[in-house]
Order: sequence, then C-alpha cells, then structure tokens
Amino acid sequence: MPIICFSAEENDRNWMDYHMKNEHKIESYDLEMFFYLHDINFDGYWNAKDFRYIYGLDNEDLTEKQKIYLEEEVLSYVDKDGDGIVTLEEFKKFINEGNKLPGLDMGYDGHHEDFETEFNIHHIEVHHTSSNENLRHYEDIEHFKKHNEILYKQKKMMKKKLGNYYV
Repeated sequence: MPIICFSAEENDRNWMDYHMKNEHKIESYDLEMFFYLHDINFDGYWNAKDFRYIYGLDNEDLTEKQKIYLEEEVLSYVDKDGDGIVTLEEFKKFINEGNKLPGLDMGYDGHHEDFETEFNIHHIEVHHTSSNENLRHYEDIEHFKKHNEILYKQKKMMKKKLGNYYV
C-alpha cells in the first residue's frame, strides 16, 4: 500500500477541497486563501515543516523518521524547481498545470490541532449536539481510552522525573 496517493481523489473531490471542508469548514476558497491559511509562520512560502502542518503529521502514531520522510516527499512533489520551498506563484503554477496536492493514504486528513481539540471538532460537534447525551459511541470509548493512555504516560514521566517528590 503506497504511503502517498497521488490521485488525491475522494468522493469525486480532490484532497484540498476535502481538507478545506472537513478541517476548516470552508466550502469556497481560492489558491491564495489555501496557501496563506497553511503558511504556518507567515514567511510567504511553504517548506517541509509547513507540509507537516498541512497534512497533520504531528501525530504520535508516526515516528519522527516517518514524519520527515512524508513531509520531504510531498515537498519534492510540489517543489518543481528543487530549492526546498514552495512560493505562492510556484503553488499556483503547480495547480494550474493540472496537478493536485496528494492525499496521504493514512487517515489523518490534515488535522492541525491536538488530540482533544480534533475529537471535539470531528466528533462531539457532529454527534453530541444535546448536552444530556451520553458519550457511548465507539469513538467516545476509544477517545477516553486514548485519553487515559496519555494521562498514564504523563504520570509515568512525571514520576520518573520527580521521583519521591511526585505525589
């Protein structure tokens, strides 16, 4: 199974459309809006770290080596002149030539936020609109299981760092 799916199609929509709708709740946008929304440090270009953000690769399920590999693969696909950055003009040219940003066949969809915020955006806001509702969906159970794992790791780390001082 390839890690990068260059067709980028999902339900007859390209990955950028899918991402903007599902991650940003934006149905209509232009290339400048997409570019500047994802220029994380506002320096006027994308580099490998911007692609890490665009695709939501700061995910604990990936090793640092995998993250670097993926961000560099996407950068090399889009960066046609090979200078290590993608300017707005270079991005526009890339898209206008019929290219698309690839979808990563990994299920992250470009989540930009932390674990808790993403759960609230993509699950609570969609499935739990009533304040009286019980959180008993499969996704809720998995979320709280993951939440407990994170807390356990934090507690273990604190105990290791603080030793007898940790209560």
